[in-house]
Amino acid sequence: MDVADEVFAPDAILHLGTDDVQGPEGFKEYVAGYREAFPDIHWAVEDQVAEGDMVVTRLTGTGTHQGELMGIPPTGLQVTVTAIANVRIVGDKIQESWSSWDALGLMQQLGVMPPTATDYTWGPPSEMTGDLGDPVTNTAMVLYFVQKFWNEQNVAGLDNTHSPDLIAHNPVIPGNPLPYNMYKQVGLLHLAAFPDMRVTAENILA
Repeated sequence: MDVADEVFAPDAILHLGTDDVQGPEGFKEYVAGYREAFPDIHWAVEDQVAEGDMVVTRLTGTGTHQGELMGIPPTGLQVTVTAIANVRIVGDKIQESWSSWDALGLMQQLGVMPPTATDYTWGPPSEMTGDLGDPVTNTAMVLYFVQKFWNEQNVAGLDNTHSPDLIAHNPVIPGNPLPYNMYKQVGLLHLAAFPDMRVTAENILA
């Protein structure tokens, strides 16, 4: 736990989706609850991107439910959880972080909700290789996709920016990882369910 004092600024703000905690002590208290529920918890770094003062990390966590979690008694079940963490570093300390993790998948694995999958990992990565492209162009493509497809509901915004050989990783969706045609159908289902959906890019690294 002492590592929190080394890496977090005293006034760091940690955005955890439903709650915000502040500073190393807030982080320790948050982590302590999960360590009590999953004493063998282990996080593996799957991917990482850094640009300027920002670092984004894609993670996979595994552990055994051996203690109470949010009122759920120990089940003895082994679980897998995927997550993405985005941190901003100032003066060699983490000043702010944003974390998103598969809470739905965790509840399904613990039997609180009906399961939609049997494998809650990210799935194997694509073996496709090629030109890395230019960071500015790559960023523009992602923003174009967000605006055209999600905000303007223009299907061409999807087709024009995605490889037909795309593999889409979303552990909570049945069939993960999805080929392009299934990924496209999931996107269209979201647009049909939320016709007034608007997506805002809060931060982007390339």
